Amino acid sequence: SAVPADGNYAIRISNVKGEIVLNTTYAAIKSDWEAGKKLSMPAGEYRFTACSINGEIPEAEFEHPVYGAEKSFTIVAGQATNLGTITCRLLQTKVTISYSNDFLDMVRGNCTASVAISQSSPLKYELSYNGGNPSYNQSAGYFKVNNGEQTTMEVNFKGLMEDGEKTMNQTFTNIKPCTWHQIKFIKKVNAFPLAHLLEHQTEFGTCFTHK
Repeated sequence: SAVPADGNYAIRISNVKGEIVLNTTYAAIKSDWEAGKKLSMPAGEYRFTACSINGEIPEAEFEHPVYGAEKSFTIVAGQATNLGTITCRLLQTKVTISYSNDFLDMVRGNCTASVAISQSSPLKYELSYNGGNPSYNQSAGYFKVNNGEQTTMEVNFKGLMEDGEKTMNQTFTNIKPCTWHQIKFIKKVNAFPLAHLLEHQTEFGTCFTHK
């Protein structure tokens, strides 16, 4: 479910030429609105952009989600323009790694699962053996979808298992923003295990309401 946006969201409005005519924050807009101030612009076509960060989306970082939205609108002379509710969605793809208990029982040393989106720098999800008590990084990685509909995800695993050091590589296609890839390593018979169990669109967002 959507939650109210915080005041740090970057707000930009650009005209049809791509020129930024307003560069501010949600907090500043909200403060002006509550003070009775209205934003005035010449009649024309515009594009509203909101983003939870002021800058470029990182290629890949743990626990760094970025939300945003865009909306085109028209200002007509002598008329008030209401943008309504704008819901910001996750602009990246989210990836988490987990392991079944049967898989962890086979681990005999430190392991690494790495994830990269369209050959960008990978994030490494470390699995520590800890003298027979495996523990692993359960952080969520957030990746920029950097190649449109051709964006792919490379998952690589390397580690010491009960039958020696093992490696595994697998590619997933059609990677999109606002999705969560839950990758789980499981034990399989006669095959080194890797299973991509679930992908779904996130249900959370951030909303801007202009009355």
